[in-house]
Amino acid sequence: GEREIAQIGKIAPNVEVVLVPNGQDIRPTAGEVLDTTRAGRPVFGYVGRLHARQKGLDILLAGFSVYRRSGGKGTLWVVGDGADRSRLGRLARRLGIDEFISFLGARYGEEKDRLIESLDVLVQTSRWEGLPMSCLEAAAAGKPLLISKETNLDRHVERWGSGWVLPSNDSQQIALAMSQCEALFASGSLGRIGAKARQMIGSDFGWEASARKLGN
Repeated sequence: GEREIAQIGKIAPNVEVVLVPNGQDIRPTAGEVLDTTRAGRPVFGYVGRLHARQKGLDILLAGFSVYRRSGGKGTLWVVGDGADRSRLGRLARRLGIDEFISFLGARYGEEKDRLIESLDVLVQTSRWEGLPMSCLEAAAAGKPLLISKETNLDRHVERWGSGWVLPSNDSQQIALAMSQCEALFASGSLGRIGAKARQMIGSDFGWEASARKLGN
């Protein structure tokens, strides 16, 4: 990610650095997706390790709580496992949002793909990252992204208009972005942003482009 270049520059200022991002294929859907539309509310999702501090999951739950208290109707799926699973469950109960969150555990292969394809928005509020593959996988499936700048995807998402980049990684900004997502969900406009996410993957993260950079 781009922020890693800055860190390397502090350690070895005279070293030439080439950024080659992770690659991602745009695959056909894995099959029939889970029905998330009949309830008339958006499904936000996080996919990855349950490491609260790095992945900003405590911030995500706090933001989702503010969003719900302000009248938001969406639900949150947390796909993954890790040492902080119990802690996050307790936090959800303390915030009074546990009935609106589904902790789905670790999922792999087509089962994970199907869950991603069933989301309306992929959320990643990391405090630090390299380049999260779940964001690339979701964008390749045509899902808008709601991300922190620390994901190293901010420049791409802003350029393509493929989602929301939090100006600051805090609960108020997350709640605001979720409310904006819900408004577009209600109007049927999220699909256009998802289409831009797929275009972003094909242009910026195709394996052929990464291979060319490696070859140079």
